[in-house]
Amino acid sequence: MAIFVTRAQWGASTPKLVNHNITPANGGVTIHHTGGSKVARSNHADCDNSVRNIQNQHMNVNGWADIAYSHIVCSHGYVFQGRGEHVRSAANGSTSGNQNWYAVLGLVGGAPANYDTITDGLLDAFRYAINRLRVQGGAANAINCHKDHVGTLCPGNLEPYVRWGDLEP
Repeated sequence: MAIFVTRAQWGASTPKLVNHNITPANGGVTIHHTGGSKVARSNHADCDNSVRNIQNQHMNVNGWADIAYSHIVCSHGYVFQGRGEHVRSAANGSTSGNQNWYAVLGLVGGAPANYDTITDGLLDAFRYAINRLRVQGGAANAINCHKDHVGTLCPGNLEPYVRWGDLEP
């Protein structure tokens, strides 16, 4: 079973702005990965630092209001609260994508032939995050890939898990 980590527990910075203009009942949940490099941490104690680094990049380099994702999951079975429920995403790459879809990031990445291991803990954490966004956040039942919104390779090797329904809670 996945473990939920609040923003306070992972040491999140205060958002510059919180936008509640989101209608996830019209969409659902979009799945992301971190990109073309392997990023999974062998020691879970390093995962909260990874989440803080992503938030720092989004806020202090990109100039965004907060970390772009609704939740972030790691290979150890933890769900880190991102923007959370009832807060508009900034990760899906389009106005309608951010309006109608929550965004969940997996702390995995790499090239197709050299990708982080997709663990049972990671899959359980995705399922927990999706269920939470549905039950507490009003998300519709659809689950899609970042690439369904814009031209990207994201979510990499997670795509088959989305397409085959393996992330369904």
